[in-house]
Amino acid sequence: MATFKNDGTGGGDRRTYLNFSNGKVVQEWKDQPKEEWVPQGYELKTRTISKGVNQGKERYYVEFDGVSGELLDITLEKTDNGNRIVVTLVDDGKTYILQTDMDSAYGESLLMVMNNIDLTKEITFQPWLMNADEWFKLTGKSIKGTKSGLTIKQDGVKVSKYYTKEEPNGLPAMVQKTVKGETKWNSDDRDNFLYDEFLKFVDKAKSTLDGKSSKTATPDLALAGDDGEINEKDLPF
Repeated sequence: MATFKNDGTGGGDRRTYLNFSNGKVVQEWKDQPKEEWVPQGYELKTRTISKGVNQGKERYYVEFDGVSGELLDITLEKTDNGNRIVVTLVDDGKTYILQTDMDSAYGESLLMVMNNIDLTKEITFQPWLMNADEWFKLTGKSIKGTKSGLTIKQDGVKVSKYYTKEEPNGLPAMVQKTVKGETKWNSDDRDNFLYDEFLKFVDKAKSTLDGKSSKTATPDLALAGDDGEINEKDLPF
């Protein structure tokens, strides 16, 4: 598994922050990073923020296929934009923070498998993205736009979903509700259930991982290489 030295902040013991975007693990900088901060062999890309208070500002980033490490902590953060899942990982004494919105496709993927995760083992996160043609070829279903999700692996094997159609394990089904004459699918009961279950999972993680977060760590990243095409077992439903 490839690793690289990446201070990301110009030095010191600050952690490396990562997120998921467009089917990749992303490390981003507000200002153009020094050349030595950019992992060797990876392209530094730029994007322009299209909306919000930072509209028009440029951001610099690098993309990776995945990220692996030993779990140190799992928490839920409240933000102005909703709930954020924060996972702290360590690899070879080097720490990084992986963040994703709970309501995102990546967050949902994690929620659906969380109760099958072995908190004592190394874990790999591999996001994916498919366009409409790729999705139709794989599933036979038509979509508008793209589909994204997250494959989670341990011991080289994909962690299976805990909540399925065949075995919902208490997960409420989505229901149809009519509002002002328009019928729509409603997921409120399902979303509330998964939120409560995630809080239980966080408590379990705190108990299991107690003491690990005190490890000394310096910024770095463990990369998981792309191991081939996505198959239907990797999908978040």
